[in-house]
Amino acid sequence: MLSRSSIGGAIRTLYFNKEARLYGFDCASFFQDCASLLPNARSIVGLPTEAIKALCLRDATSRNSWKYREEWWRAEQDSQAEVAFRALARTITSWDLATDEAALQLVLQIHPGGIQELTIRSGADSPTNPFFSSEDSPFPGILSQLSDLRHLSVQQANRGSAQGYDPIHPNTLIASYPFTNSLTSLDLTFGCQLMIGWTSNALTFAELFPSLETLRLGDSYDIHPDVVPENLFSFPSLRFLHTRLDSAYIIPCFRLPAIQDLHLTIAGDEWTAMNFLEPDREDPLIILSDKLPQLLTLRNVYFEAEPGVSLTYQTIEFFRSNVEGDKIKVHTNFFVGKAEAKFPFARPIGRYARDDPGEDEDIEQLEAFDSHMTLVGLVEGAENVSKWITDRASRLEAGDDVVGAKSLMRSLFEVIELKLQDED
Repeated sequence: MLSRSSIGGAIRTLYFNKEARLYGFDCASFFQDCASLLPNARSIVGLPTEAIKALCLRDATSRNSWKYREEWWRAEQDSQAEVAFRALARTITSWDLATDEAALQLVLQIHPGGIQELTIRSGADSPTNPFFSSEDSPFPGILSQLSDLRHLSVQQANRGSAQGYDPIHPNTLIASYPFTNSLTSLDLTFGCQLMIGWTSNALTFAELFPSLETLRLGDSYDIHPDVVPENLFSFPSLRFLHTRLDSAYIIPCFRLPAIQDLHLTIAGDEWTAMNFLEPDREDPLIILSDKLPQLLTLRNVYFEAEPGVSLTYQTIEFFRSNVEGDKIKVHTNFFVGKAEAKFPFARPIGRYARDDPGEDEDIEQLEAFDSHMTLVGLVEGAENVSKWITDRASRLEAGDDVVGAKSLMRSLFEVIELKLQDED
C-alpha cells in the first residue's frame, strides 16, 4: 500500500500502460484507494477512455453501458471513486491521453485553468480522429477552455499519403484560444507521409502563438518557396525548430529572428532517403545550404536519421561544408561508409537539379566523382571502426572484462576471415 510519507509523496507521474488499457485495470479502485496518497502527482499518461468516462459521468445509467463496468467498481462505490479522481485531477498540470473528444472534454473541464501541458493522440478506437481537420470537430472548442496552456502536442495515427487533405480546417484558425500568449511549445504530427495539395493552414495555426519557442512538424509538407513567398510565416520567439528533411522547402517561408537550433530528421527507407526520388525538384539540402547561413542567430543544426536510414559521406560533407562555420555547428548521427557499402553509387548533390537533361558531356566526370567520393566514404568508415575497436579493447582490458572481450571478438569473426584471406 502506498504511504503519503514514503512512496506516494515521491510519485510525480501516473502511467497507465498498454496492459492497463487492454485488460481493464481497476482504475476506479486505484483512485479511490490511492488518490489521496499522491499529493505531488502532476502528470497522468495513458488513462483508458473507458475509465475516463466511467469516472466522470455522474449518471449511473450511462455507466451501465460500458463494457467493463463490472471491473471498474460496484455501484455503491461510484461516488467515492469519482470524488477521489476529481480531487486528484485538479492537481494535475500535464495530461497525455489517447482518447476521443468526448473523454477529453470530461477530463479537461474538471480544472481547465490548471492545465499547462496537453498531449492528445489518436485512440485505438478512433485512429483517424480528425481533431482539427473536421468542420464540426469539438476539439477547438475544448482547447478554448484552457487559459494557461504552455505545451500542446497533437499526434494522429498514420494516414499514408493524403491527396487534398489539410489537417487544419479554416474554422480552427478563427477559434479563440486563451493561451495564445502562454503557449511556448507546439508539436503537430498529423500522420501523413506526404501532404499533397495542402494549404498553409497548419503553419498559420502555429503562427497564432507569438510566444512559441519550440515547434515540431512531424509530417512531410509538399510546399515550395516558388509557391509561397519568403518570410510569409513569422515566429518571433522561436528558438528550436524540428522538421523532416523532405520538408526543408518550407523553411525559406519562415521568418526566424531568434532561431538557435534546427533539427532535421530523415525518415523512410535508405533508398528514398538517399535519392529523395524527386528529380524535377531542387535537392532540399541545396535549399538549406543557401538559407541557413542567412539565419544570424542559428547556432546548431542537428542532421539526424531514424534507425535504418543512411546517407553518403558525399552528402554529409556537402551539407557540412556549406553550412558549418564560425557560428553554426553541424551535428550528425550518420555512420560514414554505411550507405556507400549498401548502394552502388553516391549521387552528387544537385545532380538532377543543376544539370541540363539534354547535356551529357559531364556524365563521365560525374561518374568518376561518384566513384572517388564513394571510396573516400568507405575508407573513412573503415578507419573509424578500426579506431573504435582499438579503444573498446583497451577499455575492456582496463576493466578486466573477459565476457565483454569475448563478445567483441565474436562480432569480428568475419573481419578475422577477411584478414586471413588477405594474408594468404
